[in-house]
Amino acid sequence: MPTSSPLQQRRFLLPLIISIIAISIVIASCDNFNGPKPGTMPTSTGGGMTGGGTTGGGMMPPPAPPCDTANVSYASVVKPILDNNCVGCHSGSVPQGGANLSSVDNIARVVSRNRIFPRVLSGAGGASQMPPGARLSQCDIDKITAWVNQGARNN
Repeated sequence: MPTSSPLQQRRFLLPLIISIIAISIVIASCDNFNGPKPGTMPTSTGGGMTGGGTTGGGMMPPPAPPCDTANVSYASVVKPILDNNCVGCHSGSVPQGGANLSSVDNIARVVSRNRIFPRVLSGAGGASQMPPGARLSQCDIDKITAWVNQGARNN
C-alpha cells in the first residue's frame, strides 16, 4: 500500500485549513447580515458597531418612551395635537366635513354627534383617515381616544 509523503500531506492540509477558515468567515458574516440578535442593541463605539451588527451602518433609534394615556388633558395634550394637525381645515365658518375642532365646545359637539372622531384619526372602520396624506402617531391617536373616552372634558 502506497504511503503519502509528508510533503503531500502538507499540500492537502493547507487548502483544507484555508477552506475551513473561509467557510467560518462566510458563516460569521451571514449571522451579522440580518442585524442584531434578539435581545441585543447595537451601540456606537467610535467608528464601528457592536451588538450583532447592522447592514445600514447607522445607529438604531432609542426606544420610544411609553405613551401615557392615563391623565390626558385637553389644554396640555389634545389641543396642541389638534392645533398642529387638524384646525387648519376644521375651523372657521365653513369647516371641512362640518367638523369644527377649534375649541373644546366644538369638539364636544362633534363627539356627541357620533363616536367616529377617534376612528377618523386612525382610518379604522372604513373612516377616511385624517389628516389626509399623513397619519398622527399611534401615541397621539391613543391620547385623543383616551380623552374622548374620559368624557372629552375641558381640563
